[in-house]
Amino acid sequence: MITYEAIPELQQAQTNFRHRAQRLRRHAEQAPNQLNRGELTRLSEEDDARADEIGEALAHLGGTPAETPVLSSVGGSLNHWARLVEDLEAHRAAVRRLRERVVHFAESVPDVAAVFDRLYNAEEKHLVVLRDLIARTDPQAID
Repeated sequence: MITYEAIPELQQAQTNFRHRAQRLRRHAEQAPNQLNRGELTRLSEEDDARADEIGEALAHLGGTPAETPVLSSVGGSLNHWARLVEDLEAHRAAVRRLRERVVHFAESVPDVAAVFDRLYNAEEKHLVVLRDLIARTDPQAID
């Protein structure tokens, strides 16, 4: 029914996933140790994979992938702990938005709701990883 409404929502979600992946990659490059670097890199790769999945859904609906500009900067946090908190907050906002999209499209476009639900579940797992990394990081350490 509301496929025309689903396409821009999916394009925005794709852009958001690409931006989070870019931010995570940059934060991984600045990570103080291999564990954090590896986990943040993995999360960025997973967000890129989710963006690719959205691209497939867009193609199925007759839409085109979103143009995603490269982020010029990624916040001005002084240390790794603060960057992780920024990442966690970005993922929390994404989880809220994705859950809203699941509910919004559940009856009108169930296939799109299913895509948003898979994305929601993936981002929920990222919250757990980010919380764990924050718990292991010294908030007082300066880069």
